[in-house]
Amino acid sequence: VELINPVADTVANANYRGADVEWYIKADDIVLKNKGSQPAGNPQNHAPQGQQKK
Repeated sequence: VELINPVADTVANANYRGADVEWYIKADDIVLKNKGSQPAGNPQNHAPQGQQKK
């Protein structure tokens, strides 16, 4: 996957033992990148193509 315009940020909250820090990443969009020459979608589609002859 590819993140479009990713932004990493933190939120820190002080407590009696120090601080709790939470990391998060947000992005405008997530794009699935093809691996090799496989088409996007379900490459393991075993549905029959057309009608079978008897």
